[in-house]
Amino acid sequence: MSKQLQSSFLSQWLLIQVFGSIALAITTQAIVTLTIFSFQVDSLRTICLLRLLGYLLSTAIQGYLQWHLLKQTIASLDRQWIFTAVVGLPIDILTWRLIHLGTQTLVLDEDGTALIILAIVGGIMGGINGRMIGNWQKSLLRQRLHWRSLWHDWDREQLLAGVLGGVVKTVIIIGSVFLFDGDWMASPLIAFICTISLAASSQVIYGAIVGDTIYDVFKQAKLLK
Repeated sequence: MSKQLQSSFLSQWLLIQVFGSIALAITTQAIVTLTIFSFQVDSLRTICLLRLLGYLLSTAIQGYLQWHLLKQTIASLDRQWIFTAVVGLPIDILTWRLIHLGTQTLVLDEDGTALIILAIVGGIMGGINGRMIGNWQKSLLRQRLHWRSLWHDWDREQLLAGVLGGVVKTVIIIGSVFLFDGDWMASPLIAFICTISLAASSQVIYGAIVGDTIYDVFKQAKLLK
């Protein structure tokens, strides 16, 4: 395992995760929106599928950028890293569906109990998602970084990133339903804005929390100075 001076690692990681995720979300969803307009797609199921494909594409590209950056420090890092973020897509879909249906069907009382319940559900699902991604990523990193002491904070930080990401995405979905009614996905412009928010929010939170954890792991392993 070679040592490299990577003093700018964290800034590069945050650049990829914050600005990169926003740029990718805008680009992929703009292509989807243009496709919907160009081919006059009016099937809601097809529109949702296209939006999901755009989300999947931006997430996979984000994974590639992460992998490319990490390989500067761990040259032998497995290419599987590219697909780690994608593994949580089924949970994301289930969560979005549950929150969307819950917002439409629950009786919203004045003290906001129903909204709190939905936020808790989103946080729990996000936490599960975070642990799934975190466990896979840890297994790939531990192929080269074997010391148990390096991983004390990893599971907690991945869980925290997942919970916060789940809560934020829940708020976005609830706001979309309230502001634009239940069929907001049928409007290309509104769906464009909301899908960008969903695609970028979790990546920004992930970048801020987990990026710092990866940086600490590398520093403890003396891969960074």
